Amino acid sequence: MNLLPTLLALLVCTIAAIGSSRNLNRTYARLEGEIRSQDDLLIVREVINLSMLQAFILIMAEAFWVIGFLIAIYFGFLRRGDILIHGGTFAGGLTLIVAYAKPIEKRFRGLKANPLKPEIGETFARWKKEWREPRIRLSE
Repeated sequence: MNLLPTLLALLVCTIAAIGSSRNLNRTYARLEGEIRSQDDLLIVREVINLSMLQAFILIMAEAFWVIGFLIAIYFGFLRRGDILIHGGTFAGGLTLIVAYAKPIEKRFRGLKANPLKPEIGETFARWKKEWREPRIRLSE
């Protein structure tokens, strides 16, 4: 049994999730929890775009792992016990990654917008909605 492909897929997923989470954390701290100006809004836009791209990379790594896993099962490269170990390792690893990253993303989504500039709040609300959609970047 060789866990290397599973561990490599988890490594790619972990790097993408940690990179995204660090960017969200740094930007949240830099903005002190509030989007005050159009310049702040541009910073938030770039961080969201990067987060969306990193999520895409994470999903592609998962998809490639699943495809490889199914091919290995189909051609008999994995025994029954190996299937459970690989599947359990990958599922457990993904669960830990999501448990780490989700609260950070949730806090970032809670950024406050300058109440004196309602267009900032409207734009950020639209972006948060788009962030939940399956896309790689925010619309223009």
